[in-house]
Order: sequence, then C-alpha cells, then structure tokens
Amino acid sequence: MPARMRQDDPDARRAAVKTARPAPPPERAEKTSAKPRKDKPIRQTTPSWLKSLLSLMLVGVLALVAATAVMMATLKTKADEQQQAREDMLYNYHLTEQADGALRVTWQELIEHYAAMYNLDPAFVTAVIRNESSFRTDAVSSVGARGLMQMMPDTAEWIAGKLDERYDFDLLFEAETAIRYGCWYLGYLADLFGGDTVLVCAAYHAGQGEVLGWLGDPAISPDGVTVPIRNIPITNTRTYAERVTKAYGVYDALLYPVEPAQAPDVPGALGAAADSMPLR
Repeated sequence: MPARMRQDDPDARRAAVKTARPAPPPERAEKTSAKPRKDKPIRQTTPSWLKSLLSLMLVGVLALVAATAVMMATLKTKADEQQQAREDMLYNYHLTEQADGALRVTWQELIEHYAAMYNLDPAFVTAVIRNESSFRTDAVSSVGARGLMQMMPDTAEWIAGKLDERYDFDLLFEAETAIRYGCWYLGYLADLFGGDTVLVCAAYHAGQGEVLGWLGDPAISPDGVTVPIRNIPITNTRTYAERVTKAYGVYDALLYPVEPAQAPDVPGALGAAADSMPLR
C-alpha cells in the first residue's frame, strides 16, 4: 500500500476520517440505575397519661392566672373605695392635706389661739364649729343665730358685756370675733359643768338652764352630775350632742394624735372615751 493516498480517492479519504474520529464515551451506569428508596420516618405517639397531665397543668395555670386577675381587681376596687372614703371624710370635716401629709382644718390658727386662751381643747371647739355652721362665716340660722359659732343676739351681747367691749352683732360675721366669743362661752360652760363634754355641748345648744334642770331629775341624771347622751330629753339637742362628740373624736385623732407610746391599747377606746374627755 503506497505511503501517500491519492487525493482523488474519496473512499480512502472517508476511511481515514472514520478511523481518526474518537469513539463516544460509554454511557454512565447511574443514568440507567434506579434511585434508592427512602424509608418514611417512624411516627412516635405521646402517651395518653402525659397528655392528660399536660392538660391538667394548663388548666391549673389558667386558673391561677384568672384567680390572680380577680384578686388584683378586688384589691384595686377596695383601694379605690378606701381612697374615696378618705376623700369624702376630709371633705365632710373640712380637712385639707398638706404637702408634708399633715392635715389642717379651716380657721385652725384662730381656733387654737382662742382655745388656748380659754383653756379648751381645740378639737372640741372645731367640732362645735363644724356642727354649728360648717365653717361658714356668713351662716344665719332660722332663729337668728349667726356666724361660725351661731351666737344668738342676747348671748352675744351678754358676752360683750362680760368682756367689757362695745356690742355689735354684725361683728359675729367676722371669723375672729365669732371664735373668740364662742370660746369664751364654751369656757364659761366648762367651768359651770366641770368640763363634761356632753353637758357643755348640750348647754351650748339648749341653754344652761335646761341642763341644770336635767341634772336635778333622777330619771335623766341618775347621779346628778352627768347626763348620758341617750337620756337627753330634747331630740334635736340629743342629736347635736351625738354629732359634736363624734366630730370631737375625729378631729382629736386626725389633728392632734397622741404619740404611739401613749396610744390606747384597746381598739375603739377613743370613741368610747369621747363622752368623758375633759375640756379643761
């Protein structure tokens, strides 16, 4: 066979090209092989006893949350009620709370000044003013009494004479004059009735003559020295004495509290002793 093929021989050229073409690679085995089967995971079930226990725990937690919410709401309601009761009490007794927490009452400086001058308990004087005029300087009663301590014209004129002063009934519309005259008269009644709270406020309301008459009646005053509030025969005066002694206890406790070491050991002792507290 010649070393060089003739160029015009097509068969020989095709044969040479065919022998020079590389053989195709063999097909990959994985194309024909099947994919491996994946097994499904085994599903684990929760035991029924554990489900019950978890349910009970959830119910307990929810019940605890609900009980806590109810308790907090109840405490808030009670706190609001107590705060409202305190505000109502301060309003009804004409008390104001200062920045330092101390309580003050209307006309307190004048009351304390003239109470000290006539040897009276300022809490008692304050209680009388509250029940006489509700701290209104322009108060006038249906029978003609006027001012903070509701002096009648004849009583005011008699006191002015005792003090050797010019009498002018209109002066009782002034807070200082009204408190000064009222304290003088309360001091006079305290001397007359031995400082007994009930007798003094009853005499201030009904007149000293009425009270002297009660002391002479064993049905009203068994010992001839004191008169229990329940035995006061005049309804209005009995109600007045009850209100004054109650207010006396309130003002004494809030404005002039005793030191902790001196506080009464028995609960309610202040209220029980209100009827017998000396004024002088």
